[in-house]
Formats: sequence, C-alpha cells, structure tokens
Amino acid sequence: MLTLPITKAQANLAALIDRAEAGEAIRITRHGKPVAVLLSTAEYNKLHRRHENLTALAARMRKEAKTQGIALFEDAELEGLRDHSERRGEDIF
Repeated sequence: MLTLPITKAQANLAALIDRAEAGEAIRITRHGKPVAVLLSTAEYNKLHRRHENLTALAARMRKEAKTQGIALFEDAELEGLRDHSERRGEDIF
C-alpha cells in the first residue's frame, strides 16, 4: 500500500484519486502516523455493506451459483428440514 504524508497527498490529490479508482488503497499519514486511507467508492461500499440476514444470503448465493451452472437445493426441497416450532431464536447479527 502506498503511504504518503498529508502534504504530499494534498499536492497529488488528483493523481491519487485516479489510483484509488483503479483499485489501489493509499494510506495517508500525519507526523508519520497513519490517519486515513483513500479508497475507491466500490472498495468502500464492499467494506460497509450491511450484514445480510440468512435468508437473503442464501438467496444471493443460490442466484450466484445458478449463473455459474452450480445446482443447489431449492426452497421446496429444504422445507422439510426447517424447524417450524413456536420457539423464537435470537438474531445472530
């Protein structure tokens, strides 16, 4: 990871933004200590994506697998495996 002091980052901001857009992360320091990281919006969004609930995660994984030709169980096939009792579990996220 490229590391620059704030003064050099300020002087080269446009070029650093181009590098960040290309996928490179740039660490910015003040008095030799890291204080910030310049990232592309795409990388930032990956880091801050909200946790998916299990159902949404399973649906997304099933969709991705299908596009790659991988066969997974369908909801109807999994229905018999589900716990339909009245007890309520706590969310894990």
